[in-house]
Amino acid sequence: MRRYQRLIGSMAGATPGGFGDSISVAKGIESDIAVRRAGLFTALMTPAMSGVVKTQAKGEALHRSADVLVAATRRRLVMGAPPETIEALVPGGLPALPRDPFTAREPLIAKQDGDAWVVYSVGPDGEDDGGPPTAGAQPPEGNDDVGLRLQVSAGTPSNGP
Repeated sequence: MRRYQRLIGSMAGATPGGFGDSISVAKGIESDIAVRRAGLFTALMTPAMSGVVKTQAKGEALHRSADVLVAATRRRLVMGAPPETIEALVPGGLPALPRDPFTAREPLIAKQDGDAWVVYSVGPDGEDDGGPPTAGAQPPEGNDDVGLRLQVSAGTPSNGP
């Protein structure tokens, strides 16, 4: 149990560096467990760490995307149209540009896509794949972008992958 607590402590120390640092630490811990003899609890729980880190970052990306879309909706109700850029929401709708949890340095991406406003993160691979697909559509091969779409003409917001 002490070893597990030490490993979890090393994960907590990596969090401020963002997804890249956290996933590197998690994979290092998983490799260490594969090489060394681990206790039962550590052997069972540790292999899931990188998945937990990825899921947490995806959740944070969706939460931040929702914050942007709420601010965009408020602006649309006042001004009659969504903002042209995400930067137009600062400082009136957002206190600052929300950062992409997968890059830790770059802001989320926002763009008009047909009749929808799309806000998204580049996802775990760190590459912009064009945003999440429309609701019900199969994502293109290799697209792991995480975000939300807001229909600006008719319909309701839809969840990305």
